[in-house]
Amino acid sequence: MLVRKKVRKNRYKKSTAPTKFRYKKLLLRCLVGAGSLASLALFAVFAILIYDVFTQSPYFEAKDIEIQGASRLAAHEILQQAKLELGANILSVSLKTVQDSLVAHPWIAKARVRRNLPNSMTISVTEREAIAVLDLGERFLMDTRGEIFKRCDASDPKDLPVVTGLKFSDISVSGEKMSRAYKSVLEFLQVRKEYEWALPCSAIAGIQVDRDMGLTLVSSEPAFAVRFGYDDYAEKFMRLNQVLLKCSKEQGIQVVLIDIVDVDRVVVRPREEV
Repeated sequence: MLVRKKVRKNRYKKSTAPTKFRYKKLLLRCLVGAGSLASLALFAVFAILIYDVFTQSPYFEAKDIEIQGASRLAAHEILQQAKLELGANILSVSLKTVQDSLVAHPWIAKARVRRNLPNSMTISVTEREAIAVLDLGERFLMDTRGEIFKRCDASDPKDLPVVTGLKFSDISVSGEKMSRAYKSVLEFLQVRKEYEWALPCSAIAGIQVDRDMGLTLVSSEPAFAVRFGYDDYAEKFMRLNQVLLKCSKEQGIQVVLIDIVDVDRVVVRPREEV
């Protein structure tokens, strides 16, 4: 019996597709790509023309710029800092650029700018609140978050307590951990604001920092000192209020020093003993 050997097809046989068909396919792809690029270019030109029309139209010129949240800074100072003025086309204004310009001002902690179509804008600012002057050889203002935000000048508040005894190494920047002394000063100032009825801010002339003994408050009206030490400032302010009431109103004693480092053992030194 004669058996024929099965012949397998050569899988690696060279393609016999016409070369001309390949060229046509490649040409078609090139034409499609060129058409897409031309469409994109045409769209970009059209978009630029539309942008120019809107950003130069008097219909979108700012007729009113409302300013919210400002108490220390005048409206013209904020507009000057923002580099904005009435008549500016609100669509041509970069909101981020304006916000960055505003927060670059030392008294502005946060800023938000928005457009109100068709012809007005709103600027909302959060101003810093200075709570103390830090004397580090040079004098700087400290805000409620413990940030040093500017050098003191003649236009700054005059009734802030002056903190002495700190060093530049105590200042925390970029979220770094505060030293114990600096953290205690910030905590003391924050608590003092809540208990201002116990000792008005106008009566506080300064706060002296001793790294071992803690904080000592110096009052100007009347003139006396209070050793607070470290920690438990809210409780110590409450105790101080009781001592001052008892000394001045009940016994008529003028004090020169109150040691309240230990809230359970308050030491009062009358003026005549000094």
